[in-house]
Amino acid sequence: MGYTVRVDKWRYTAWFPMNQTLAQPRFDTVLATELYAHDEAPLPVDWDWEHTNLAHEPTGQHAKVAARLHTVIVECGQRPDLCPPKLLSGLVH
Repeated sequence: MGYTVRVDKWRYTAWFPMNQTLAQPRFDTVLATELYAHDEAPLPVDWDWEHTNLAHEPTGQHAKVAARLHTVIVECGQRPDLCPPKLLSGLVH
């Protein structure tokens, strides 16, 4: 099951296995992650941005953003709109 959170400049998706008995994601096991930059470039849109997964790039900025957005998914699940503001601080303007 994939969960996605979209903030001002990023889209992050984490994939988790499902607990079939409870029909709930197992947030303790990550199958895959995706992080895409959304810099809102002027037209024409460069579609390569959306197709470049930055989740595993070694730069510190991407790793920190991915970790913070992963925390939002794990702590807020299907309702990131109800997350405490401190989790989204600096990611949402």
